[in-house]
Amino acid sequence: MATLTIDSSGTVCTSTGVAVVSGTAACSQTTPLTIEVTGIQMRHDGRVNATVQATTRVQSTCNGARAWSAALAPVAGAFDTSPMVVTVRTVPDGSVLPPSASHSNIRLAWSKR
Repeated sequence: MATLTIDSSGTVCTSTGVAVVSGTAACSQTTPLTIEVTGIQMRHDGRVNATVQATTRVQSTCNGARAWSAALAPVAGAFDTSPMVVTVRTVPDGSVLPPSASHSNIRLAWSKR
């Protein structure tokens, strides 16, 4: 089984609105692993409620504990430093591991680049 964790903070680029989130994947055996990462921000700007979201997949070889990171580029809008809900899950890809998932509320800060 893969155990997925999500770090409590991430960054967002001021010029692009792309968020970078990260965590770890730990497996009991060496196997290829595909992780689907989704980030969702709910914002209230004046009278307008807005949802910004993005999903991407990360390929890895899981062997013990291994760090992962994902750049989340929204199709519409841009992420900011509002709180984000991040969900990660393993994607069935012929791996011998059973499905695994996790979600967490994280903080975003502007990247220093």
